[in-house]
Amino acid sequence: MDHDAVKRKLEDALGEEVRQSVPMRDYTTLRVGGVADFFYETNQIDKLIIAIDCCHKNKVPYLVIGGGSGIVFSDAGFPGLVIHNITSRISFLTEKNQVMVDSGCTFSRVVTESASRSLSGLEWWYGIPGTIGGAVYNNSSVSNHNIDEVVKNITLILPPDDEHPAQLKQVSVDWMNYHEHTSKLREWQQPKPIILTVLLQLRQQRRDEIMERMQESSKKFYPYNLTDIHHSAGSFFHIAPEEDVNIANLLKDLINKKLNIGDAIVAKDHPDFIVNLGNASASEIFQLKELITKAIKDSGRAKIVDKVEYLGIWAK
Repeated sequence: MDHDAVKRKLEDALGEEVRQSVPMRDYTTLRVGGVADFFYETNQIDKLIIAIDCCHKNKVPYLVIGGGSGIVFSDAGFPGLVIHNITSRISFLTEKNQVMVDSGCTFSRVVTESASRSLSGLEWWYGIPGTIGGAVYNNSSVSNHNIDEVVKNITLILPPDDEHPAQLKQVSVDWMNYHEHTSKLREWQQPKPIILTVLLQLRQQRRDEIMERMQESSKKFYPYNLTDIHHSAGSFFHIAPEEDVNIANLLKDLINKKLNIGDAIVAKDHPDFIVNLGNASASEIFQLKELITKAIKDSGRAKIVDKVEYLGIWAK
């Protein structure tokens, strides 16, 4: 199907909100990446389902993104439809200390609104960017706390196939098969199931105690707001589960802190962060990542695994 035919099919299903040739750098925290052929933003779950079903019926590649952290789009962009999920409903089930959250809701908002109701369990993540869907998808972990501690169940869109349209499925936290910084969904090949909503199980606690931990967490973990970090996707690496090595200490030992390729540079004091000083390309980010990976491999001291996902068309 040619470009104009795809455009007509998408607009028939989704309306004139479908945009063309949209730079992905504008929708990621790292601020790199080429254009997506088509782009659609929605705050409605039913429109998200329609978009996915339309792509399947017309054999259009698609991706769903949220807050844009933890991903790097290639300089070549994405040959299909990128769906920007900004669904944002939050419903508190007060008698059960539970909260139902749309996957596109920012994690910081979920943390803050839960704390305002004296609900504890999320404060360890205070200050990180991204959405609750992204955190659940990636098995976000901070300060020895894992996201599976608070997730009760998840509602997904299962990818359509030749016999069935996109289908809804509610799964338990066990279904996600969480292990170190990954999940069943992250390891699933495209097209992936898409998280729609997440039910979180929290607990009552004094608000001042929750707020104190939030302030501690915002200073200690995920230094996205340090002055030397202009644009970052977050931590690029983690140590393989079988290794007993501190990632930051390992990288400090092995890497020149001034190591850079163009405007892609290792963050001062946080060598697991690769930073875009303003004009880095995706290829420069990737090349710097490869240099760091090689340095660690050559040292023989540990095995590391990528935390960031690379999206779009990358040269072999």
